[in-house]
Amino acid sequence: MGWSGMAGLMQIEFLVIHSFPFITIVALLRPSTPRGRVLQRIAFFGLLGLYLLGASTAGGWRGVLIFAALTLATYAGFLLYWTRGAQILRLGFRWLVSFILFLILAGITRMPESVNEWNQASEVCRFGFFYFLALGLLEGVGVYQARWIDQIPVDFRRQPPG
Repeated sequence: MGWSGMAGLMQIEFLVIHSFPFITIVALLRPSTPRGRVLQRIAFFGLLGLYLLGASTAGGWRGVLIFAALTLATYAGFLLYWTRGAQILRLGFRWLVSFILFLILAGITRMPESVNEWNQASEVCRFGFFYFLALGLLEGVGVYQARWIDQIPVDFRRQPPG
C-alpha cells in the first residue's frame, strides 16, 4: 500500500471511529411505537448513508468497501450480542481505546489537524503503521476480553414498565 492508499485508509478509519457513537445510539434505542421504530430506521439508514457517502468521497467504491469491512470488524460483536451488557461494554471499550490511540498517534506522528490534508502528509504511513500495529497488539494480548468487564452489572435490554 502506498502513501496515498494509507491516507485514504486512515481517512476512512476516522469515519468508522466517528460513526460509532451516533450509529450505536440510534441502534440501541427501543422505540415503543410503530412511528418511533420507523423514525429509528430512517435515522439509522440516514446516518449510515452519510458515512458511506463520506467513504466514497475518500476512496470511491473501494472506500465504501473498506468502510464496510472496517465497520463490520468493529461492530460484529454489537450486531451479534447487542443485548448482552458485557459485550456492549467491550465494544464501547474497544471504541474508546481506538479513538484515544487514533488521537495520540496522530499527534505523535504530527499528522495535519485536518483529515482532508492527510492526502498530502507523508507522515500518514507511520501513523497508519503504528495505529494498526497497536490495535493488533491489543487484540493479541486480549485487552478487550478482560474479566473485569464481565463484573460490571449492565443489561441494555428493554425492561417492561412497572
